Amino acid sequence: MRGLILKDLYNIAHNAKLMGLMLVVMAVILVPTNGIISFMGVCVIICSMMLITTISFDDISKWNRYAMIMPLSRRDVVKSKYMVLIIFSLVGSIVGIVICSVGGILLKEFDMVNILATAVGCIGIALVFGSVILPLLYKFGAEKARLLMMVCFLIPTAVVYFAANVMQSAGLPPLGETFIILIIASLPFLCILIMYISYRISLKIFLNQEL
Repeated sequence: MRGLILKDLYNIAHNAKLMGLMLVVMAVILVPTNGIISFMGVCVIICSMMLITTISFDDISKWNRYAMIMPLSRRDVVKSKYMVLIIFSLVGSIVGIVICSVGGILLKEFDMVNILATAVGCIGIALVFGSVILPLLYKFGAEKARLLMMVCFLIPTAVVYFAANVMQSAGLPPLGETFIILIIASLPFLCILIMYISYRISLKIFLNQEL
């Protein structure tokens, strides 16, 4: 499985310079206008979604068909994608922490606790979102699943936005610090559960596919 992970990392390495340039441009735009926290979310989500690019490469090159004549199991192929999702999310968070720290120092808004808490939350969101779209990618392929992925992203965003507006209109107090800490503390367990369920679904889909 290590070879499968390295294969995806090598494929993405060709786009590393372009990705780095894009993140720098977005940092210049977002950090001064929307604050460092908004950039953290964008950074982690964009990096984690590079997983879609790896699956597109696999589809174009018919990699899965070739992999099955090697001493690899379908379980290894699916499991490697979830490992790559975790790696990309962690890389995005590290890049986000560095850039947000620099931006916070320059703007005199540096708060390491807030940055780290945001990074943890963004990693959780990226892992959950990735776990939702991976079964779709295995079922429909990278190209056909793009519209469904947009729906999966927009619906939760709309729900959160609507809930925030309702709370504000009703004059309800914002979420307390204790509640936020509880959510962050429960994220690892929630992510593990969702990723395991997603993995079982993806594996079942991939096992039933004719390559």
